[in-house]
Amino acid sequence: YTNDDEKGYYYELNHEDFSIMKSIKFSKKGDYESIEKVEDQMVICKSSGTLYFYNILTKETETIKNELSSKNDIEGLCLDSERNRLLMACKGAALDGKKGNKKKKSIYSFDLQNKRLIQEPFLNIFIEDLENYVNQFYDNNSRSKLKALIKKARQFGPSGIAIHPTTKDYFITSARGSSVALFNSKKELKHLAFLNSK
Repeated sequence: YTNDDEKGYYYELNHEDFSIMKSIKFSKKGDYESIEKVEDQMVICKSSGTLYFYNILTKETETIKNELSSKNDIEGLCLDSERNRLLMACKGAALDGKKGNKKKKSIYSFDLQNKRLIQEPFLNIFIEDLENYVNQFYDNNSRSKLKALIKKARQFGPSGIAIHPTTKDYFITSARGSSVALFNSKKELKHLAFLNSK
């Protein structure tokens, strides 16, 4: 499954060649970022944090707003089926953050049973921790390369999140800085990998 980021459609794709098999309108135009399937519902998240629960059987959409807003800039959405919750990754400010605060990025959880946002962050990603990781584990690079990697680490802003099915590690991607942060099940930083920016 994937969703259009503007038109209010989601798509069912062929798993072999990714061709579109179905096109389903779930809402009006908007800035939609991510999608998850939760039993008989497709859940699509808007950048403002608003969640759209489209019932596959009834073809009706329930819209749920929460304390998040466009300043939080939600880009990642992930189903944590074991705990019956969604994880929502903010590229923008944290709920308690001041405008322009780039020192941390937050992941929030949304309780699917009660359909409410837990306002305490599920996970905070501190930029200083990413910088320290680079200084410790990438120190065999040249000074200029190390400086470039630290700059990438400072740009970290979550754009996707997933849970490893076996280890339960959390993989958080960032388009800015082209990187992937890996946290273990205890929410400790395990690895920071840099991708080819192209």
